Amino acid sequence: MFNNYEIKRYQNEEVLIIYLDMNTEFAKLSKSIKTTINKEVDDYIKDKKIKFKGQKIILMAGSLLIGTLLYTTPLLKNNNSPSYTYTTSITSVKENINIGKEDIKEEIVETNKNEQNVSDKKDNISSSNKPSSSNTPANKPSVSKPNTTPPKNPTPSSNNTPNKTEPTKPTEPPKKEEISKPVTYKNPVTIKRSNGTILTLELEDYLIGVVSAEMPASFHSEALKAQAIAARTYALKTIESGKTLTDTVSTQAYQDNNQLKNKWGQSYNTYYNKVKNAVLATEGLVMTYNGSLINAYYHSTSNGFTEDSTAVFGSFPYLQSVASPVDKNVSSYLKTISMTYENISNKLGIPVTSLSTIKVEKNGSNRVDKIIIDNHVYGGVEFRTKLGLRSTDFELNLYENNISITTRGYGHGVGMSQYGAHEYAKTGMTYQNILKHYYTGINITKR
Repeated sequence: MFNNYEIKRYQNEEVLIIYLDMNTEFAKLSKSIKTTINKEVDDYIKDKKIKFKGQKIILMAGSLLIGTLLYTTPLLKNNNSPSYTYTTSITSVKENINIGKEDIKEEIVETNKNEQNVSDKKDNISSSNKPSSSNTPANKPSVSKPNTTPPKNPTPSSNNTPNKTEPTKPTEPPKKEEISKPVTYKNPVTIKRSNGTILTLELEDYLIGVVSAEMPASFHSEALKAQAIAARTYALKTIESGKTLTDTVSTQAYQDNNQLKNKWGQSYNTYYNKVKNAVLATEGLVMTYNGSLINAYYHSTSNGFTEDSTAVFGSFPYLQSVASPVDKNVSSYLKTISMTYENISNKLGIPVTSLSTIKVEKNGSNRVDKIIIDNHVYGGVEFRTKLGLRSTDFELNLYENNISITTRGYGHGVGMSQYGAHEYAKTGMTYQNILKHYYTGINITKR
């Protein structure tokens, strides 16, 4: 049934080509192929002791492609000799095959006649159910009638015979699949986001999101640089103390690229690059006091003076009250609101009316240190928090139906004033001078 075979490589896989004896009765073969061909091929491989590592077997009759077989895993029979199970996948043999008819389409395995080294050329073997039209030469009809008198001892065509005078070129091994390596960071920062996810990224990339969230990108570049150093110092100090960074003002605000695109719109590229340049221009720079990282607190706008940290966070020698008169020039400096007595009573948990007696005591930075309403005493920070005021520098005016509250500045007032930094930068101050103005006795060093 079979008279010859050869093994070729196709797409980095071995393909076994078995040539059928031209005297084979194809019509009978077509009717019984699904039940007998597997055994015939199996016996032929064992008889010839063919060492074949691929999966595809091509059945050929001269240049006519009869069909393909795919073998699965080897089985061990009782005699412990390996045998294979085959899945028949006939691409051209049909139930009505008759080689003598002209309506049977010839399927040809194209070979490159200019190539003598079989191992080095690419075998154009179709893996689809029908060969593509490109496999049929343009100067030949697609239907051909085979020679009715086949040779008794057919031999493979000369272009399928390897050139023994030329060594076979080694086949390149298939490329190994690249395994993605975990991302490593030089200075990793982990933050807990408001949505509950945990985000880890490079420190400087994190700072771009912090500066963008904490300070308007339209601010002067020297102010942005000062903010970058303050944010970097604050982050590293927080990590050093074992606390967790968030993306809110409970530590430092942070916004990712999607949030920044939504906020900046068409100005995204301009603002992003501006903030990025400020961060990279100060890369690694931090503020220290006596060799240690400082608590680099900052706020939006002062009331003309920054607040001594003792009133808010405890005593730190570098967080003293300093003058910042430039803050009075910004729109966020002064704000007046009105609240009903009922609203204030609910927030404070005590009855407050137009007849209530209110006494206010202020400290050296003109902020409220203590407020007494009737016989109830509140600290300035406590009162501000309960009522949600912008600053502890506030004045109350009682009217018949409501209380008018005027605030100066915005934020706790400790450390650098962000709007003050912008105003000072506009006068020509560098980021170093801005930071050393707001943080007393500090050094700016690189880590």
